[in-house]
Amino acid sequence: MINISEDFPGYNIVQPMLDGINTCETILEKDPENIDAHIGRADSYFALWCYGIIPYAEVIKEVKKAESIVYKLNDKLSDVHTLTALIKWSEWNWEAAEQEFNIAINLDPNSAKANHWYALYLAAMGHFDKSISLSKKAVQIEPSLGYKIGLGSMYYFAHDFETLKALMKEAIAEDPNFAQSYDWLGMAYILLDEYNKSIEVYEKSASLSGRLAEILGGLGHAYGIAGRKEEAKKILDEMLNYTPKYHIPPVQIAFVYAGLGDDDNVFKMLKRAYVEHSWELIFIREEPWFDYLREDKRFKEFVSRLKFPEK
Repeated sequence: MINISEDFPGYNIVQPMLDGINTCETILEKDPENIDAHIGRADSYFALWCYGIIPYAEVIKEVKKAESIVYKLNDKLSDVHTLTALIKWSEWNWEAAEQEFNIAINLDPNSAKANHWYALYLAAMGHFDKSISLSKKAVQIEPSLGYKIGLGSMYYFAHDFETLKALMKEAIAEDPNFAQSYDWLGMAYILLDEYNKSIEVYEKSASLSGRLAEILGGLGHAYGIAGRKEEAKKILDEMLNYTPKYHIPPVQIAFVYAGLGDDDNVFKMLKRAYVEHSWELIFIREEPWFDYLREDKRFKEFVSRLKFPEK
């Protein structure tokens, strides 16, 4: 049972994930062999980890439980192998994850889900041409905002920030109340040195999300990069004040420290993220906000601990 109260920062983003788990559990009470419900429940738990809502240790237990059940029910489904791929990826078992993604897509080449997640995996590995191609395919199959933002993220990691900006403006035009679109637009503006615009859209995103920590990290980073240090420190204090009661992703706190130029605390947070097995570390080798650390010996040593495959 996940115990998250309505005062959780970003509860309106979290609530659909919790509702998804509850819906699947209701189905499973009546039909314990419902594969879609087992996978749907696991997907919601995985999303909670990606958004930094609950720690990896809690998530992986539930997701692996679902995997063991669905494999016995039908191991020839694309969604089953996508689930295994996500588990392997989350465990930083890069080669095994890629094998499972390929099996999933071979079983169903038109699975938007498999194409989307494999695209994200490839972006994390630095293979941008293929990742963009697969992400475009996912959007063509299922043109949801989630997959469109996924496509935008390909361009973020590929350092094509103008394309990211254009795509997020399209997403906002489609749904002006979707917080995540403003989040990714804010990332583009920061990296295009349009700091005031970044802060404006990040403030909008923070408001729409109910001040989700993942978005506060971006807002604090934007304030810091723009030279508005006191405002960045206020965001940092807000996030740190949440930590005694809620799980706050260490990498998001690291982003604020990066904006403030406090590299010692950046690495302190990264070490904590390594222990916690944080989602954001999957992308750290390609993360544009850490480009300035590429030549730092500490950063090189940290990235080497994740044992990424050669590009």
